[in-house]
Amino acid sequence: MADFKTHVSAGAATGFAVAVVSYNWNLIPNAYMAVIVFFGTVIGSFLPDTDSDSGIPLKIVFTTYAYFMAAISLYWLHVAGAHLALKIFVPSPSFFFVLNYLKLKFRDWTDHRGIFHSVPALLCSFLISLFLAGTTGLSLREQFVIAF
Repeated sequence: MADFKTHVSAGAATGFAVAVVSYNWNLIPNAYMAVIVFFGTVIGSFLPDTDSDSGIPLKIVFTTYAYFMAAISLYWLHVAGAHLALKIFVPSPSFFFVLNYLKLKFRDWTDHRGIFHSVPALLCSFLISLFLAGTTGLSLREQFVIAF
């Protein structure tokens, strides 16, 4: 069974190959896009093990999501013109809510080698990536390279 190091190593090798081929075949416009393709492939390589209760991907995904939600709550408070005290104290509960409650619920709802190791999960991931790449103003070809 492949572990985190194997997934990331294979993802890095695949990402490097896809980035180099995409750049050399002019599927992407510049080297910056090749870096995005590389890191996207590395991140995508460990996502199938997100449903492992004790795995590193679960920690990475939910810690990143917790920081993201804290930053989003701080941004919303800033845009709304909230008081400084709210800007200081509100992001922390959102961080801990994601890291403690949502992570535990995710562990309860999923089983390792379940839906995340299936073709429907692969297709959903591809379509979500394609949708997100479509919001960037890139050409359709570049969107498909990133989603791939």
